[in-house]
Amino acid sequence: MATAAGTAATATPAAAGGEDTQTEGRAKSAPATRLVVLALPLAAKRVDPALAQSLDDLLASELAKRDYLKVTTLADIDALLQEERLKDVLGCDDVSCAAEISGAIGADRILAGSLANFGDRYVLTLRWLDAVYNQPLAHVSEEISESDALTATRRVVGTLLNDSQTVDATARSRKQAPTFWTLELSVGPDLISAPEPYNSEIQGTIRLAWGGQPRDVPIYFYLLGGFGFDYLSGGKDGPTGKISYSRTLLNPFAELRLALPIAFRSRTRLYAGVGAGLDVEFFSALQAGGQEPAGTQIFPEVRAVAGLWHRWHHGHSAWVGYRLRVLFRGDGADSVSELVRMGSSTESFWLHAIEIGWAFHF
Repeated sequence: MATAAGTAATATPAAAGGEDTQTEGRAKSAPATRLVVLALPLAAKRVDPALAQSLDDLLASELAKRDYLKVTTLADIDALLQEERLKDVLGCDDVSCAAEISGAIGADRILAGSLANFGDRYVLTLRWLDAVYNQPLAHVSEEISESDALTATRRVVGTLLNDSQTVDATARSRKQAPTFWTLELSVGPDLISAPEPYNSEIQGTIRLAWGGQPRDVPIYFYLLGGFGFDYLSGGKDGPTGKISYSRTLLNPFAELRLALPIAFRSRTRLYAGVGAGLDVEFFSALQAGGQEPAGTQIFPEVRAVAGLWHRWHHGHSAWVGYRLRVLFRGDGADSVSELVRMGSSTESFWLHAIEIGWAFHF
């Protein structure tokens, strides 16, 4: 298939029929941020290969007229693929068989489609696909004849791009300034590193994160602020009978997190972060003999986290990770520890947590 023109001509906004009108004799510089499009060959069904080839060339040419698109065809990336693999994707009309190629060239969009013959009429179907999240964005199907194939193909392309113009504009904006806000929720078990035999240990967190990706660097950064809670409870036989005790921790904190894609343009990332916070601890104990120490204290903590993050969709992510927190309580921190262990409490204790979470991007 012939390679589409590398430089887009000036185009005016689409007219009522959805077709752009090329401005003659005037060049226009392309915008700083363009969406990379992989234009796949049409899947030809009972169609003269020469006609399908001509429409392939026309489709690539029509896309290249849009100065916000950078068009790549299979001919452009022939050097990247073995001939056998190239044959496998010829006629591909869905995103699954083009995912490997689009990821290799950093494509944002995939144009796929088919041309089917029904007597003296043809049905041209085009699909506009998100190459990053494997999602369909627009779909157009129109009956055409061989005599009006040129005009009809241009019209179908215009309609397809008009239908996706909002999401494409958003994608360009994010690509130019790839920052975002994220609301995160997580929950998981605390695995406390302390002498007390806690049998119920749970923690949860809500975070608001601002993040982004420095241009041309595959590392994502997040600045997070949040509020967490921990509930720890247990029991032990004491000098005068059974002792039941609990800790409730409320924890405002701030973190810096970095995430690195596992593979090129992969939606799954390894992440790690560090931060600091404060803990407001409410503690209490109930002893058979009637002794009921309780109280509140505030102390600082440092924290670190690492895990695996997956972007399911434009707006949603999920992750699983390990979190370490070191709480600096000071000497003689609370009467619960004094009561249970009958000695001076440690100056700090560690909380290990396994957490799963969900994030909403906006």
